[in-house]
Amino acid sequence: MVHYILKLFISLLSFLLIATVSIYAQTSIEVTSLGSITIPYPFEYSFMRSNGDVQFYHVVYSNSSIQFYEFHYQKQLDSFTQIELICTFAGFSGLNGSPETTDWVFKFEKLYLLKKLSSNLLCFVIDYNNVTLINIPNVLFPQFEQFQRLVEVVTENEIAIVENNRLLLYDLNNSTFQVLLEGQSVECMFGQSPVVWSLGFNYFVYSKDSQLGMGGPEEVWYLFTTEGVLVNTMISSNIDLLLSVINTQSGSMFPKVLDHWYINHPQILMTDGFLECSVNDQDSLDLYYFYKSYFPEHEWCTGFCSFWTDKLLFLYYNDVLETQFLYIYNSPMALQTLPIQTYNVGNSPQLLTKISERISIIVTTTNNCFHFGVFWIDNLTNMLSYNIPINVSESLEFIPFVDGNILRLLTANNMYSFNINETSGTDNVILYNNNIIDVYPNPVSLSQQLTISTNKNCNGVLEIYNIKGQHIKTYELVNSNKCIWDLSDKYRQKVSTGVYLIRIRSSLNNSLKKVLLIK
Repeated sequence: MVHYILKLFISLLSFLLIATVSIYAQTSIEVTSLGSITIPYPFEYSFMRSNGDVQFYHVVYSNSSIQFYEFHYQKQLDSFTQIELICTFAGFSGLNGSPETTDWVFKFEKLYLLKKLSSNLLCFVIDYNNVTLINIPNVLFPQFEQFQRLVEVVTENEIAIVENNRLLLYDLNNSTFQVLLEGQSVECMFGQSPVVWSLGFNYFVYSKDSQLGMGGPEEVWYLFTTEGVLVNTMISSNIDLLLSVINTQSGSMFPKVLDHWYINHPQILMTDGFLECSVNDQDSLDLYYFYKSYFPEHEWCTGFCSFWTDKLLFLYYNDVLETQFLYIYNSPMALQTLPIQTYNVGNSPQLLTKISERISIIVTTTNNCFHFGVFWIDNLTNMLSYNIPINVSESLEFIPFVDGNILRLLTANNMYSFNINETSGTDNVILYNNNIIDVYPNPVSLSQQLTISTNKNCNGVLEIYNIKGQHIKTYELVNSNKCIWDLSDKYRQKVSTGVYLIRIRSSLNNSLKKVLLIK
């Protein structure tokens, strides 16, 4: 009897010790100012180098020439270099800096400046201090269409171009092109608008973007690999697609969470709308169109980003309440259409940006003060607020850059720097109730397979992460309670030994289980 009581006491003490460690080992967020520095020269484009330096370019146009200047911020010295002329190109006609004929694209660690002329497309490839010009002749763009929707850098050396009656894939290295589509396959009917856009690094899409709604022409999408192979054609009469416009993110990739891309796709008569898009095993597109279920006609999205391994943040402005709301959703949204958390973040203009997988922030300035609202994966029920007084005399529209835990906010005249850091504690992983998940065998050898089961059938997703929180693979559960993992990742490569986290997320549960992989 004494032995039983002692054993029970030790078990209870162990539980309390674990609970205490769990509570007091939590990290906290620290936000501090690193000061500001004046940007000494005008610039049209900037990006962050891999070493944390910030590169700036200034372009000067005349009717027949273009000059490129560069300077950069040196992180180690906390200072700017002198501005330098790096090259001049001349011999053009009708050249100007109009934004309607200009597209800046930063991809593949290179900067591309695309300029539309009357019958030519100029492509300047900028690699730090080296600028290469590729003059693409005899390009006849459709009239009255937005230039930025007609060109897309799809690989480091290839551009997709929409002409009047052809879709081209142009090779910048050897100045040759493939004709991917022509004639009626490319030409748009009344009510359709052509647009080409990248879907990750392996695909791009040519769309006849229908915008007339019911009674208008169908929406047509052609899915290509970046080698120019047509893998699928989709024709849709979905009323949400017919009433909305693809808002391409010129110069950047769409956010991707759990193998789904998220595309800003606002409706014409309303201001809200997003498209959840994925490429399935049959190389066809799975689409889910969603908009918020309340106040969709009075709110429009002012920013969105991915968060953690399976979440999305959306920042909306409500013109009735004259305030902004931040919504947190789980991915994929087709399985859970309502937000898991909502915050009122005030009526001042906000910038939403991602610091890391675990931290995202919104930033605004009021009364000579920077206000930070911090969203942290370890504490989603609360928005952490920080106010940092700074003498601000300019109207601020920020360009954000993240270098590790340092956030740099660029305006036209200044660069402000902040340290946003998790302090103390351990490497936190959010663990959920795991009493409904069973895995067998555990530990499992790399030569075996792992059977994962739950105590009841469910519709949802089964997600696998490594101990660092990196996403490994996802399976869909359709009225099922069992899944077999072959111990490979989403690229069909065998994983290494170590601890992995098995998570099942559905309307019935949100549970997680650890499994050990051994040789």
